[in-house]
Amino acid sequence: MWIRHVSVDISGKKDAKNNKVYMNFDSHRIDFEYYSSLGWAGDYGTLTIYNLSIEEIRTLQNRKFGSLSVTLYAGYKNDRLPNHNNVSDPNAPEQATNIIFTGTITNVVGYKRSPEHVVHLYCIPESVIKATNIKMRLDEVKKGMTLLDALTNMSSNSGFDLHYYSVDKSILKYTFKKERVFHGTFFDEFRQICQEFSLTFSLQSNFISVYPDEFGHGDIVSAMSKYNKPIELKPEHVIGNPIAGIAALELSTYLNASIQPGMVLDITSLLGTSENHDTLLSDGVVNYNSGRAMNYIDDNIINGMSSKYYVKSLVHHGSTHSSEFQTDIAAVYGVNDQMGAIDKEWREWCTKAWY
Repeated sequence: MWIRHVSVDISGKKDAKNNKVYMNFDSHRIDFEYYSSLGWAGDYGTLTIYNLSIEEIRTLQNRKFGSLSVTLYAGYKNDRLPNHNNVSDPNAPEQATNIIFTGTITNVVGYKRSPEHVVHLYCIPESVIKATNIKMRLDEVKKGMTLLDALTNMSSNSGFDLHYYSVDKSILKYTFKKERVFHGTFFDEFRQICQEFSLTFSLQSNFISVYPDEFGHGDIVSAMSKYNKPIELKPEHVIGNPIAGIAALELSTYLNASIQPGMVLDITSLLGTSENHDTLLSDGVVNYNSGRAMNYIDDNIINGMSSKYYVKSLVHHGSTHSSEFQTDIAAVYGVNDQMGAIDKEWREWCTKAWY
C-alpha cells in the first residue's frame, strides 16, 4: 500500500499575549472530509484530530469566528499517483503532498471519548466569508475600465481566481462609459454584471468560471478541455465499480487532490473497445435503477458513453488510521442538469433492450 501523509496547519492573528498562533499536526490521528460542489461556493471541510493537549484545545476554542486559518495536506509519499507535486527544490529527497483544503475555522468542538480526546474542526473557504459579506468593499468600476478588468478585480477582492471560457473577446474588451459603484455582496453584484452581458458563472472554493449563458450539454466540456488539460483517469486509480451513463458518472478514486469541481475528467482508458475489452466500463457497470450491468461489449452501447465528463461535486475523505483514503466524484456531461433526464431515458431503453 502507498505510504500516506496527512498534515494540518493552523495559523491566526496574534492572541491576547501578543503571540502569533501557529500549530502543525502531522503525527496525530486525523480524520478528514472535504465536500465541494459546482455552482455554489458552499464547500466545507470537517477535520477530526485525536489526543491534542489541553493547551492546544484551549487555543483553538478561545478564538473569534474566522480568526484561525487552516490548511489540510493529504496525499502519498511516493509518486504512484498523479496528485503529487515536486517541491520547489528539485534536489530535495522528498516531495510535497497536495493541498486538499484551505479555509477558515468556524467552530471547534472537543470532548473526551475514553480513552481519547477528540476535537472536531468545522471549516469553510475564506472566499465564502468574503463573498457573502456585504460590508466588504468591492473596488468600483472606473470609467474606461474593460469588462475583463472589472470581473478580475471583483473576483480577486473576494478570494477567487477568474477563468473564462468561449467568451467573445469583443465582450471582454467592452469599455464602461461611466463609473459604477457596488453596494451588495459579491454574489449579487457579480451575477448582475454577468447577466448584463449574457454571461453566467459557476463557483468553486478558490476560482470562478465565466462562460456564455447559452452553454449547456457538452459545450462547456469541450471549451474547458481546450484551455485546460483534462485529468486522465486510469483503471488502476479507480476504486470499485463506476456507475456511468450518457450524461452522468459516479466513481471513486484513490485520494487525488488535483481533482476539483469544474474540471474535466477523461475516462477514455476506462471505456475499452470491442477489440480491447478488458477495461472497467466495457466489462459492465452498474445501472442506476436496476443494479444490473449496463454496458456490454457492443459498439452501440460503448459509444453511447462520453469520454469526457464535467466534475459537478466531489468528496475528499480519509483517515490516517483506517482504510478510508479516497475521492468520490459525481460528474455530468456538460453543465445542464436537464441532461440527467435524457440519461435516465437512455438507461431505461438499455434495460428494455437487453433484458
